[in-house]
Amino acid sequence: MPTHKIEISGLVADVSGNSLVLNVGSKSGVRLGDVLQISRVVRTVKDPATGKVIKSITNKIGDAKVTEVDENSATVIFTGSGAAKVGDAVSN
Repeated sequence: MPTHKIEISGLVADVSGNSLVLNVGSKSGVRLGDVLQISRVVRTVKDPATGKVIKSITNKIGDAKVTEVDENSATVIFTGSGAAKVGDAVSN
């Protein structure tokens, strides 16, 4: 039977050293021990006619391992080349 992968998409809500709090939790499919990707938007591409953002260009800045999770948030330990910031994107 094929397995269905849950797509996790959220943001970094708080940074304290290499410990991050994310705005996604068990309700979004995050589980203890998951390794998530942290990335930062480096450029946005807008439709010249409407001004609407049609694409965001991101750079991966590191990985984060989930150490605590509740319904609406997760705490992770971040490892990467630079420092994570509030607003950085989180995905799996």
